[in-house]
Amino acid sequence: MKLLAAAVLVALAAIGVTDAQTPEIDALQAAAEQGDSDAMFDLGVMYHRGFGVRQDLVRAHMWVNLSAAAQLNHDIVDLNVSPLYDSRIQYRESIAQEMNAEQITEAQRLSREWDAAHPRDP
Repeated sequence: MKLLAAAVLVALAAIGVTDAQTPEIDALQAAAEQGDSDAMFDLGVMYHRGFGVRQDLVRAHMWVNLSAAAQLNHDIVDLNVSPLYDSRIQYRESIAQEMNAEQITEAQRLSREWDAAHPRDP
C-alpha cells in the first residue's frame, strides 16, 4: 500500500488538482475506510496539499488525526509507541495552524463520527 500511495502522490503532484477523483484516489479512500493508517495519512496529505483532490483542511485534519489514532492503537497492541505516531501528531498540528477554530471543531466532529462508525479491533 505504501508504494501505491507514494506513486499516487507523485503522479498527482505532476498533474495538479482535478475535479473528478481518480481510480488511485478511490483505492486510497477505500483503504483508509478499511482502517489502513498509512492510507489515512496519505489521504490527509493529499487533502492538505490539494493533490488530486480539492484542498480541504478540515478533511486533511480529520484523516491525519484518524491515522495517528490508528497508529497509536497499533502501537499499543505492540506495547511500543513509535516515532510514526509523533510525526503524525506534529503534522496534524501543522495543519491546525492553518485553520480557524470552527474548522478544527468540524474536523474533530468528523473524526468522532468516523470513529463511531468504524470501531477498531482491540
